[in-house]
Amino acid sequence: MNIRTSLALCCLFPAMIACAPAGDEGGDDEVGESGDSDGGTTGGGEAGTTDGGEAGTTGEGEDGTTGEEETTGEEGTTGEEEPVEACSFETTPTSWPLPTPIAGDDLHTLLADYWGCGEGQYRYQLLDLTGDGATDFLVTDNCDSAGVGTDTWHVYANTGSGFASQPANWSLPTPIAGDDLHTLLADYWGCGEGQYRYQLLDLTGDGATDFVVTDNCDAAGVGTDTWHVYANTGSGFAAQPTSWSLPTPIPGDDLHTLLADYWGCGEGQYRYQLLDLTGDGAPDFVVTDNCDAAGVGTDSWQVYANTGSGFAAQPTSWSLPTPIPGDDLHTLLADYWGCGEGQYRYQILDLTGDGAPDFVVTDNCDTAGVGTDTWHVYANTGSGFAAQPTSWSLPTPIPGDDLHTLLADYWGCGEGQYRYQVLDLTGDGAPDFVVTDNCDTAGVGTDTWHVYANTGSGFAAQPTTWTLPAPIAGDDLHTLLADYWGCGEGQYRYQLVDLTGDGAQDFLVSDFCDTAEVGTDRWELYVATEDACG
Repeated sequence: MNIRTSLALCCLFPAMIACAPAGDEGGDDEVGESGDSDGGTTGGGEAGTTDGGEAGTTGEGEDGTTGEEETTGEEGTTGEEEPVEACSFETTPTSWPLPTPIAGDDLHTLLADYWGCGEGQYRYQLLDLTGDGATDFLVTDNCDSAGVGTDTWHVYANTGSGFASQPANWSLPTPIAGDDLHTLLADYWGCGEGQYRYQLLDLTGDGATDFVVTDNCDAAGVGTDTWHVYANTGSGFAAQPTSWSLPTPIPGDDLHTLLADYWGCGEGQYRYQLLDLTGDGAPDFVVTDNCDAAGVGTDSWQVYANTGSGFAAQPTSWSLPTPIPGDDLHTLLADYWGCGEGQYRYQILDLTGDGAPDFVVTDNCDTAGVGTDTWHVYANTGSGFAAQPTSWSLPTPIPGDDLHTLLADYWGCGEGQYRYQVLDLTGDGAPDFVVTDNCDTAGVGTDTWHVYANTGSGFAAQPTTWTLPAPIAGDDLHTLLADYWGCGEGQYRYQLVDLTGDGAQDFLVSDFCDTAEVGTDRWELYVATEDACG
């Protein structure tokens, strides 16, 4: 998997693949964040905190510094509703009206179009831009309209039962080095004349997503010494940025431009993440490998604390567990694709639901117990990870052994396999072990999912049955969290997203494939409910 493919997947699958943007994106768990930013909880899958990704802020991040701050949106909603403890989806969908198709029909089917923009198209996101806890419909480019995507974005507010029929204008910073460059949430791959890199990120930890320029491309200071933060004003981004101080470039210059370097580590490079490691709601600058320093990446990470106006000039040392079967294996947040002698798989994941991400070893590679019967959780102590792990019990392997090693298997399903997610489906803040397909059992993946509840020290030995909507256009189509790439006869697209803002993931059908209305005029939302709970 190459860098472009990985990051492209990351944009669409924040719960699947390590992703540079933190949160927010609240728009997706699968959209992540929606609600949690991925929001309050750690999202699911290969994610890590935020839900989600290699980076991601902790569960508290997008919800405010303490997670208790009340934010009120234009509709008068607050983020203070009692959390639900859902156990099923409603059997009858709620119709969720969409904005009038902007430039054609059936264009609301995907959550975003990242790669193309032409006549009759537009780009959009599901994102809580106002910080009120409710996911909005954000048009970042009209494709044929110079203003939308350059000077403004269009925000169709979440009304609690749909999206507003008319958008509000959301002001953008003055284009830094050209025009129509605000169309995508970030440019990861290129940086040249007339370009810049930026993120939508709640860097200040106040619960409102800011516009963060991480590289001006032609300005040595921005991307080396500072980032430029255009604060979220509640109706747009500030016209003028504040300077956000960066740590002294560790072994070179202009290396703070991207949120992380996952794939390479050599002379003059280092790996880092934006990650709320301390659990205070504000993402820190975490160096996970100095590349040329044996200690950093093996024994410790270096945490440059978020001060509210920048990152600390000097790091604190964040202790790591003793390298399990070798050295320098803590450099990446996880190894998803390989597992062999001297390797292991792990995640940075708030498994306990206390707001502080833990170091979770999901496979020792050479130890049958870890990855089959248990995971090893090195608890977050506030200044490092515990030297000794606690055992986190796993459900009995369903049709075989050693199948709990990865957080999910998205691409294959056959004899002796199953698909699952680590996902806070119930909305109580603690991620559960959700089997979305037994592969050889017709019921699980068609009519039901099996949810092994988070007990605080492991996953329950026995699952609860989580009812699914009646298969919409065929059978066994609830197995994956979403089908993004195809839509044809007998198919549909859907997401797990907290569209109602109550903390529990809802089942959102965004396209019926063979029904013109669903995906054009409306979506259908199967709300997560606690009504059927015993």
